[in-house]
Amino acid sequence: MYYKKNNSKTNRLRESVKNHFKELKIDAKSWKDYTFRDYIFGNYSKKFLTSTFIPTFLFIFLGGLFAAYMLFPEQYSVLTHSISKLGNYLINRTGWWGFSLSLLVGCFSLLSFSYYIYQRIAHISPPKLAKLFLRLYQVTCVGMFLIAFIADAEVNFFNSTFQLKIIHWPIAAILFSCFIFGSTTLLVILFRDNNLRKGGTKFVDIKKIIPSLIIFGIAVVGSAVTQPWAFIGSLLGSKIVEILAFSTSMWEWILFVGFISFFSGIAIAIPDTE
Repeated sequence: MYYKKNNSKTNRLRESVKNHFKELKIDAKSWKDYTFRDYIFGNYSKKFLTSTFIPTFLFIFLGGLFAAYMLFPEQYSVLTHSISKLGNYLINRTGWWGFSLSLLVGCFSLLSFSYYIYQRIAHISPPKLAKLFLRLYQVTCVGMFLIAFIADAEVNFFNSTFQLKIIHWPIAAILFSCFIFGSTTLLVILFRDNNLRKGGTKFVDIKKIIPSLIIFGIAVVGSAVTQPWAFIGSLLGSKIVEILAFSTSMWEWILFVGFISFFSGIAIAIPDTE
């Protein structure tokens, strides 16, 4: 009885996704053919994603970070300065906006991309697993939006100094955690579907994401090893522990590259609505 009920629910979900595919503007040729709602909910073709959406996102996102870097008043180094330093409006008084712009654009783009992926994996995944992926990425987007305005800085509040990093760091930790777990959930869905013996459809060619997955995996493991040491060293004020962290700023930038690599691999591997 449970199996029939669950199977019926799955079939209804697949049918709704199939009907939604019919509404997708897969023949649209330029950004003018889409509405704002289409952009938000990933209602566009793969051709538009790879030829227009991703290049535009990368241009604005990287451009904002580059502007923040160029306007940074000190000598900036990826070995000693975290990404968040670019958005510190007390240090980078003229260039912090570039960092905030990048995160806001990244927040919108990730949300749109999440819906784009969800529309294409919902029919090959158990409903709860696909929903879990979407929810984790949505929380990641909320975290990016907050980090865009809550810098790793000190502010004067009623004649006292308040450390914004008390808020910044936990949000950043939740953001990264949700992104990692969301990406893991997505990979579970894809590898699960790649198993023909268990009813998989091989909707996605796994071989296409292996290179980006290796880069992403190295970045995640390196960050997972170094970041906790940096946090502990900061709490204890221990220089020895901070040395063990081995350039957490560098690994933060490597993780950033890993994110872009992961998105690129997924965008290439996941086919369109057919």
